[in-house]
Amino acid sequence: MSDMIPPDQGRIVTVRPANPAVGDEITIQQPSGVRWRVTSFIALRVNGVVAGDRSAVLVISQGGDVLFRSVATALSIASQVIWYVWSAGSNPLSGTGQAQRGGVLPNRLLVNDQTKFETDVWSADAGDQWSDIVLMVEEWMEPLA
Repeated sequence: MSDMIPPDQGRIVTVRPANPAVGDEITIQQPSGVRWRVTSFIALRVNGVVAGDRSAVLVISQGGDVLFRSVATALSIASQVIWYVWSAGSNPLSGTGQAQRGGVLPNRLLVNDQTKFETDVWSADAGDQWSDIVLMVEEWMEPLA
């Protein structure tokens, strides 16, 4: 199927959903009529003050079936501000000056309009907050059936 998509005709799209409410997880539903190749998923997380190690997971599902699950490279703790970066093909390295965690996405992850992107933080606190969410994709119009 991926061989049918001309590599030079996709357009680069930056998806910036609204920030979820405090204590809620990120959920992005792919719009209908398009096909995406996912290149990166980035978000800032401010952990609440309640003690406990947290582990962020990115879950990509299609039609209710989990396609991919990626656990971030390290735990985070209470009151920590962390950039989470999942990128295609390589594990992002921590930058200097700010805490960063991440994970690897499949190199050529092609998804259709039944796809949902969600975070699932283990041991999350009701005061934790996601913000500055960016999903980078290459997009094509879905061919008519």
